[in-house]
Amino acid sequence: MRKPMAKYRHKPLEVEAVQISYDNYHALGLKSFKGKLYLKNKGVDFGDYIVWTGKRIKQVCKKRVFEATYEPITDIYTTLNGSR
Repeated sequence: MRKPMAKYRHKPLEVEAVQISYDNYHALGLKSFKGKLYLKNKGVDFGDYIVWTGKRIKQVCKKRVFEATYEPITDIYTTLNGSR
């Protein structure tokens, strides 16, 4: 008999992210090899996002997953100052 699964909720977490484009991939530290982009030996595509978590860990997130998981933060502080 299978145990019932527990349910989990994603903790609210603010992250910084940038979408990978042809103009910024080199500045983001991505390497190009035979027409493919890599970050830490992981293949990435233009349009994917690089996400920095609270501990400044850099991760790649596919565009579809990023857009389903994150939403832009809009509050009075970011509106007045342009960034956090």
